[in-house]
Amino acid sequence: MMCGVVPLPPPIYPRGGQRIVVGTQNWAGGSFARVIAPKTTFNFTNVKKVKFQIRSGNMDPGWFSFLLQDPSNILSKNLKTDLGITTLDSTSWTDVEIDVSAFYNKKITSAFSFVIANDPAGVPAETWFEIRNIDWVDANGNSVNICEGEPVIETPTYPDTYYLFKSDGTLAAGITMGNWDSGSTITMIDDANQGKVYKVEPGNGWGAPSSCIAFWNLMVYQDVYSSITFKIKSEDLTEICVKIPEVEKYYTIAAGTDLGNGWYELTVPFTDYSGTAPNNTGIGILGGWNKGGVFYVTDIRFNK
Repeated sequence: MMCGVVPLPPPIYPRGGQRIVVGTQNWAGGSFARVIAPKTTFNFTNVKKVKFQIRSGNMDPGWFSFLLQDPSNILSKNLKTDLGITTLDSTSWTDVEIDVSAFYNKKITSAFSFVIANDPAGVPAETWFEIRNIDWVDANGNSVNICEGEPVIETPTYPDTYYLFKSDGTLAAGITMGNWDSGSTITMIDDANQGKVYKVEPGNGWGAPSSCIAFWNLMVYQDVYSSITFKIKSEDLTEICVKIPEVEKYYTIAAGTDLGNGWYELTVPFTDYSGTAPNNTGIGILGGWNKGGVFYVTDIRFNK
């Protein structure tokens, strides 16, 4: 559904059919027809798919593509090669549905188009097609207005302290924990002093004994938080490495706050990584390559 409060220049036919005769203009050696060329800034909040119907009696579906573009991305979907539509009928309408979720909650700053283009043999001058029922829908199939202006994107809120793993055994929802292919064995055990902890034992996945626990699918955490804190214990290691791909920095375990019974609490500021590490969505705690060593870790959290 097109936005009802913003007038759009012709040719826009969201609900009725439009017959397009192709062959009067040229682009990149092939004939083309732009069916939608609306205003140049659009709000794609909640848009997941575009749907429309098409028919033609003499057009190869391989000549037809749908284009959508913002300043850094372009989506091009061909009826035949991408959507598997091999024939079109002159009387019956063919339903087309295209996933545009790559542009979800982005501002579209270039016109989107239905295009006949780049056929090496050229498109016959009397080629025609008709389009109708153009609709933009959300994940539930409900029509969504696309209006001129900035996307209305909800700003997420985060607590002052965000636990990746907590000593009650809770792993933060939506994130992934693993060993980053190090081969390390990670086991949750009970510690008499700290509750639930991860025991991280070395593996040889990196070609030498290395112990690693990592978390990813996080928010872009350096935009939100200033440091990571965790409780750690090891009888084998004197240093522990925090890795924000692909930068590794080592910290002396005993330099942290002594919690007793071999446990220390370390806080690592992200300013240590300023200018050296990308704003990443993964982070690892590791003994270091070829250093072996078992360590225990718990209450891993980001701090504002």
